[in-house]
Amino acid sequence: MLFITTPFQPLFFGETAPDNESDATQSVAADGDDTTGMNDEDALGVTQLYETSTTFTYNQLVNNNSGADAYVYSWIDWDNSGTFDRDEFVEGGTGTGDAIVVATGSTNASQVMQWTTLPTLTSGDTYYIRTRISERILADTVTGTDEDPRSYGFGGEGEIEDQVLTVQIEPSLPQFLCSVSETASTGQEITQLPNYNDDPADGFSGTSLVGDELYSSAANAAGNPLKRFELEILRPGQVFSYPVGIEIEFRLRNSNGGDSDPMFWLTDHTNMNGVLIGDNALWVGSHATWNGSNQTINYTNVAVNPMSDAAGMMTASYKRYRMKMYVQSDNSTSIQLTTMQDDGTVIETSPVRTGVLSLDPNNGIYFAHTTHFNDPASENYVFGGTTFVATNGGVCDYGDAPDTSVGINQGDYQTLALNNGPAHSANGVIYLGSIAPDADADAFGNGTDANGNASDDDSEGAVPDDEDAFSTTLLLYETSLFNNHRM
Repeated sequence: MLFITTPFQPLFFGETAPDNESDATQSVAADGDDTTGMNDEDALGVTQLYETSTTFTYNQLVNNNSGADAYVYSWIDWDNSGTFDRDEFVEGGTGTGDAIVVATGSTNASQVMQWTTLPTLTSGDTYYIRTRISERILADTVTGTDEDPRSYGFGGEGEIEDQVLTVQIEPSLPQFLCSVSETASTGQEITQLPNYNDDPADGFSGTSLVGDELYSSAANAAGNPLKRFELEILRPGQVFSYPVGIEIEFRLRNSNGGDSDPMFWLTDHTNMNGVLIGDNALWVGSHATWNGSNQTINYTNVAVNPMSDAAGMMTASYKRYRMKMYVQSDNSTSIQLTTMQDDGTVIETSPVRTGVLSLDPNNGIYFAHTTHFNDPASENYVFGGTTFVATNGGVCDYGDAPDTSVGINQGDYQTLALNNGPAHSANGVIYLGSIAPDADADAFGNGTDANGNASDDDSEGAVPDDEDAFSTTLLLYETSLFNNHRM
């Protein structure tokens, strides 16, 4: 029987201190502790274990306010033997027996957990992980494939969490000629987007899942903003046409109503241009450099083009923030920020600003989120969902039927790229009617429905009317059976 008799409130994993248990509440899914008493198993957060993985890392959220060092012990049963063996112990620890040392005063601190020796992985395979935190140094008495006694028995004050890891097929952003759009209705679903990355090996840290919300820790003692996650828009070397960019909308709040200034960037992993969304400031046009695979970026805290309406600043209640960031044909970046109430009511839209630094799409283009450099450890940036569309400037044709909101309502025909509207690469060879289509930037030709009656594409673009496939005016009678349609 494995237990820690005294859950210790200053010493635990995740956001939630453990409840008291008289015995283990085991289950095949290792979720008995989630469904018995309070769900305190909230610490594993986002994990990325793929068929192609040769190492496994994740960010472990830890809390230690006990007044002394604490120690983290963790194993993954890679051989599925039913025991946690010494050679399956987490790597990189500096304490006795390779334990990971957590200094007192650590609140919602992100600890990188790493294993570099993995078996051959197959999609759907499962592996159990056991992690415990204790104020004690547990005796390290075995080697190799022997079961590690530190994985069972009484461990003093602290917490234990057991979880199941499932191997997945590595996702990738689909090749796109016109646009790719995705919607995540919760923060948790953001982490499941095919182009989401928070791998510690790439310098990311500090994200966790609390319920269905994605928490990004504001804590930063590094002196420069810390990398939290990114969305890949364009892979290095991928064929593209200018402009390349993203239009993205987040539901965003802070956890405690205090000092919180998350930053969002368009980057080629060299240069960065972006915005700051704060509790007392809104900046458009900040710039920085990526700093390789380091956890921090290089940032000089230059306030560029502040917005004026304080109603759009971040609070503990959700608001929506829509960012448009594009790399233009001269490799300059155009940036615009719109602040909204949670119901979509627009508060303020900034002018379109040009970023200070140029970006090269041949190196890849990414939308990245970082901290600011001086927010308190007690704060978190909390994400409640997102909608985004990634586009490049290929010659594309869109529709022009009305689409007035995100989603499907009467009179909303999912025409906009943001709503995954229908689009075709226009090659001048395959088309309807007698006139090949001109290039559209989005639905209605330019993304704005000026006429509201599916006629915008008749009057916009280089060719005034490429919607000539119907040979006559359309009249629909009770007895109508067909109409001539030219191809």
